Amino acid sequence: MAHRKPVSSTLHLQLTSLAVGGIISRGPGLTFVEATAVVPEGRISPEDVGLWSDAHIENLSKIVEFAHSQSQKIGIQLAHAGRKASTLAPFIAGPPTTAANPRERGWPDNVWGPSTIPFSEDYPKPKELTKEGIIRVIQAFKDAAVRSVKAGFDVIEVHSAHGYLLSTFLSPGSNRRTDEYGGTFENRIRLLIEVVDAVRSVIPQSMPLFVR
Repeated sequence: MAHRKPVSSTLHLQLTSLAVGGIISRGPGLTFVEATAVVPEGRISPEDVGLWSDAHIENLSKIVEFAHSQSQKIGIQLAHAGRKASTLAPFIAGPPTTAANPRERGWPDNVWGPSTIPFSEDYPKPKELTKEGIIRVIQAFKDAAVRSVKAGFDVIEVHSAHGYLLSTFLSPGSNRRTDEYGGTFENRIRLLIEVVDAVRSVIPQSMPLFVR
């Protein structure tokens, strides 16, 4: 595979800002900044926006400020890509999706899921998330929620769809665990509930919390 020149995170944020700005200026009631990673290894691609550091607050707050200047509300979708992480962005690779290797700033050896079942043969094989890893993920969502409030977002959405981490815990097809996070329906939904409870505990009671 030919080496592709990576797109910097700063440039991607600028592109995101332009796209979001174009949408906001058309007057929707609510706009979302989607798939914002709560940890670096939780990005879908190396070009994805994240909120795992306080250093990310300032730039995201500028998007929020613009939305509010247009009398619009804006939300942020907090996410962890799970076993679909470390892939090449579609605007770089095009279809079909392929794994991003270290030369392309990927992290194929640091991809995590509920079990060691890859999404497909073109994706990295995930490692099974440990109990300690689960605790870190919950804390990462919680910390990102605090940062979201500081950035001024009006709504937070927890991403539990599209085969990303929280979604794969829900499905018996991707979750083959035998501990309290696998097996029964009650066990498979446990991580999502714990993430929702953690996020809810640190945001204003008046702030809407969505789950996708």
